[in-house]
Amino acid sequence: MTLLDKSQAKKRPSVSSRKLDYLVAAGELKAMKIGRRTLFRDIDLDQFEASLPTIGPKPRRRRDVPELTTAGDTTRPN
Repeated sequence: MTLLDKSQAKKRPSVSSRKLDYLVAAGELKAMKIGRRTLFRDIDLDQFEASLPTIGPKPRRRRDVPELTTAGDTTRPN
């Protein structure tokens, strides 16, 4: 078991130190305070990283093509 401080921990899951604070406050990530330092176990960081959703390519957005209407078409609101 290795203890990591905030500057080391924020490099692993690629989140900011503020985000780490939010995760600890929400109970999603365990941390321990020793004096003024906040320390994280590498095991807890591994479990947190494993729980993150995998990010794939963004789905392509369908371009909205305007519908062609005739001059006398009254079905479309103004």
